Amino acid sequence: MQNNIINFILIGVSLFTIPIFAKDPVYFLPEKSNLQILPQKFEYNLLNASTIEIGDIVIDSNNLSLAMSQERDQYSFTFNWPAGLFEHAELVLFNNYGKAIKNYTIKKEDIELVKDVKVGEKSESDSLLRKDKAIFKTVIETELIEEVKYLPFFKFCLQRTEENTRIVLCSVELYFSSKDGKPTIKMRSENKKKARILVNNAEVGEQGVIFLNDITESINFLSQSESGARLEIEMRLRPVDFKDIIISDDGKSLTLTGLGSRPVSEKNVTILSDSLWQIKLPADFPVFYIQGEGSIPFRQEFFVRGALPTESLRTHSNDLIAATYSSSEKMSLKLPKGTTVSSKDPNSKVVKVGQEIEWSVTGLEKGKDSKRVLYLKKDANEYAIYQSIYRAPAFDVQLSASYFTAEKLGFANFGLNYWLNNKRSGFGVSLDQALTKPDTVDKWSVTEFTYWHRFKSGLNFIDPSFYGSAHMRSMALGNLSFSSVGVGIGQKTTFQWAFIKQFANWYVWNFDYYMGSKSNDVELKRLILADYKLYLELTNSLYFNYGVAVQNISMSNLDTLKSTQVNLNLGLNYLF
Repeated sequence: MQNNIINFILIGVSLFTIPIFAKDPVYFLPEKSNLQILPQKFEYNLLNASTIEIGDIVIDSNNLSLAMSQERDQYSFTFNWPAGLFEHAELVLFNNYGKAIKNYTIKKEDIELVKDVKVGEKSESDSLLRKDKAIFKTVIETELIEEVKYLPFFKFCLQRTEENTRIVLCSVELYFSSKDGKPTIKMRSENKKKARILVNNAEVGEQGVIFLNDITESINFLSQSESGARLEIEMRLRPVDFKDIIISDDGKSLTLTGLGSRPVSEKNVTILSDSLWQIKLPADFPVFYIQGEGSIPFRQEFFVRGALPTESLRTHSNDLIAATYSSSEKMSLKLPKGTTVSSKDPNSKVVKVGQEIEWSVTGLEKGKDSKRVLYLKKDANEYAIYQSIYRAPAFDVQLSASYFTAEKLGFANFGLNYWLNNKRSGFGVSLDQALTKPDTVDKWSVTEFTYWHRFKSGLNFIDPSFYGSAHMRSMALGNLSFSSVGVGIGQKTTFQWAFIKQFANWYVWNFDYYMGSKSNDVELKRLILADYKLYLELTNSLYFNYGVAVQNISMSNLDTLKSTQVNLNLGLNYLF
């Protein structure tokens, strides 16, 4: 029993002490720590009449094939294609007129992946290549066999369309034949075409590199083999931010931390969070392929210009700030032994306080990420350490209109909210005024003061969270005035589905209960409000909102007012 009590105390102490002494690493700024980040590039190389390299993917049109098999009275198609571009796809059979005669929706779990076995010594560039093969097998109907049997030729295409990306890979022309009395599929050898490559509809050489400097730039790439196989890609870059760089103590490998688009290969990659990852690269060959939109591979290279920092030079902080509502912040730093730190920016200042460094940052711009940099010196080498801080707007003003269906009454609504820099608490005031004279009462207006408390620390319209609320509500109905205290619960979060994001980025629901009050001889017994609202982002600071609310009000000696009201509303939110 005594041991259990001691263990309980130790666990409780650890829960409170771990956050206090937890140390967050301060990143080294790669481009100011002797690492040059070169622009991403899309590579292509027509190796021969049937094979092309796209980044790290080798596509041989001879491996883009279709086989037919029979087991008893059942026939099957087995499709083969070079893996890499298609983890899932729409597979379509086309007749000789280009009309689709059969569609298959292929999921990742439907594909059998055959890994390429690398034999012998490979160069560093060859070791990055992917030559894996994908296989999809499906039973086919007798009607399809009868249709294909009489076609002079047909082909199949793999298609994948996503936001900003379109990929089409089509086989050579095929025809139905038989061998030893069994049906089979063969490739047409006649009607050979010129192997060629087009970039943005202009014919180019057999080998080339295309640099993309901005995520808004797009490329239309088309490759055709001699046999008639065709690859068409419409693509863009995917955002990536290289956050940190260190070199191993033996100088043989680099560890690079990135945020955003991931490497195409999982080899030597560690996933730190949904969008944060690390990759280990050879120091003498710092190259890997990174995913563009639609997982198109882009080559990413780095140039080492001098000495790189090691993990032993890492600065730590127990109060590192990544987001704020304030224009200035302070953080404490723990420097490694034998180092000094200085600033070259008037908005970034350091002062020694005891054994630690106090880092003061100012001039944080509202609605933007502000990068503040310090310079860490060890002997003759100097490296940049930094912190990116996003400053969110603390104020949120809302103008909206609502319509009460039961009373056939329109309201104008004004609301103003302010969020404290503790990233949990917020205060708000709202005013609702009837635009027309109600039939049941002379006037109807509501003034409300609210306190919100987020259950999860974060920023308004940045971080989803459940929250609790407390309310003081003053409602005027004719010559009556009611003041009620209420409590509530709600959630503000984002939609995950791309389709719904066309109509709303965020949604909010609330459930509020208000206690009773009395005015003259009329008693407000209770008031219950439930609402659901959608928010569509128009700009970084402007949202369009629309939704529905239900209000249930219980009153004595006032039968003219309907107890249940349905409220339709729409408006705008501006953050500042």
